Amino acid sequence: KLLTLNSIAMLIQHSHSIDEILRTALPLLQKTIEADAVIVYLKKEGTEDLSLAAHSDIDKNLLEKIPRLRLNSSATGSVFKTHQPIFIQKKVYNDSRILPEFREFFKKVNVEALAIIPLISREQIYGAIDIVSRASNPFTEELIQILSLVSNQLGSAIESAQLYNQLQAQIDQL
Repeated sequence: KLLTLNSIAMLIQHSHSIDEILRTALPLLQKTIEADAVIVYLKKEGTEDLSLAAHSDIDKNLLEKIPRLRLNSSATGSVFKTHQPIFIQKKVYNDSRILPEFREFFKKVNVEALAIIPLISREQIYGAIDIVSRASNPFTEELIQILSLVSNQLGSAIESAQLYNQLQAQIDQL
């Protein structure tokens, strides 16, 4: 697990592309924590939406339903607004914080647990990462700490990539 954290940290140091970072980091994270799927949503500027930025192993039927989540009506939006993670250890399909269409889908595909962790850097929130599991009670204290570290690394990487892209745009204008 430490090797995964190190690999993600190295990737972040060497890339200025949010897409590249997420495309590489999510499968590493998924394999290390034995999740069934990993999803990242980022805040879409000028909207009240979170947009699907990257994913690892999402069922195509679910993918059609989740390209965008409203901040005011989704559990992921709630995490974004409060900056506090949510860990649902079992029977996620019975949790009222989850939108009804997702509860129905989760029950159909035997998803038991869900973690939603904010992507934060220097008090600024950029999005959230959703961890999906078919196992009950998968989020141990150790795993929660790892997810917190990875989400902080990803938050910092997103911030750095955005700053780099802004700087590059200013240079291009000159």
